[in-house]
Amino acid sequence: MMLRPMTKEAYQRFTALAMRDYAESKAKAERLSAREGEGIAEAAWASLLPEHQKTRHHHFFTAFEGEVEVGMIWFKEELDWETPYAYLYQVWIWDEHQGRGLGRQLMRALENELTVRGLRRLRLHVFAFNQRALKLYESMGFEITNLVMVKEL
Repeated sequence: MMLRPMTKEAYQRFTALAMRDYAESKAKAERLSAREGEGIAEAAWASLLPEHQKTRHHHFFTAFEGEVEVGMIWFKEELDWETPYAYLYQVWIWDEHQGRGLGRQLMRALENELTVRGLRRLRLHVFAFNQRALKLYESMGFEITNLVMVKEL
C-alpha cells in the first residue's frame, strides 16, 4: 500500500464524498434529519478546514495498490499536547476494493507515515453502528476511551 499526497482534484472529490458520508452517518447515529446532518457536516468542514486542503497540520493522502487508486485518508497532527498525536478524520477504501484486507493495509501505511513524523499515538472516532470498522480497529489494538450514549424519552 502506497500513500501519495492528494491532488487538488482528488481532494475536491474526497471532500464531497466525505461530507456526504459524515452528514448521513451523523444523522443516522444521532437520529437527526438529513438536513440537520448536512448542516452539521458543513459547519464541521468550515471549522476544521478554513484553508481547505492547505489547512495547517491536516494531511490528505490517496491510497494506491500498485498504480490502482483504492482509497483515501485524512488526518491531522495534534502537536500542542504533552504527547503529540495524530487524529484520523476519515479513512476510505472504495467499495469495489472492499473485503480484500486493504483497510488494514491502509491503516498500517498510516501508522508508518505517523512514525516517520515522530507521532506515537493515533486517535479516531467511529460511529457505533459501523461494526465493521469497530472490529477492524479493535483487532489492530485500538481501545475505546469514550462512549456517547442516547436515550429517547
